[in-house]
Amino acid sequence: MVMLGRPGFCVATEISRPPAELLERIAAFPASILGDALPHRGNMDAGIAPVRTDTRLCGTAITVSTKPADNLMAHVALKIAQPGDVIVIDAKGDQSGAI
Repeated sequence: MVMLGRPGFCVATEISRPPAELLERIAAFPASILGDALPHRGNMDAGIAPVRTDTRLCGTAITVSTKPADNLMAHVALKIAQPGDVIVIDAKGDQSGAI
């Protein structure tokens, strides 16, 4: 993994992605089962729910941590993401604007 920047403002420009076959196997399980099987890291808050319940997705997470109303790192994530990646943005719970 290559990191650019300084603490609090850094970007991983290369991301290790699991093989597609592994993602296909993992996609067969509900998120709750996978969350219980992992060492309790990476689970999303239970208050976060899908907009559509008839759609499922599974992919490499591109994670973004940003301040409310600051979408710069979201744009960086869009540049880094590849087909099949899932961008997950933490805007510290702010709901006053879109990121």
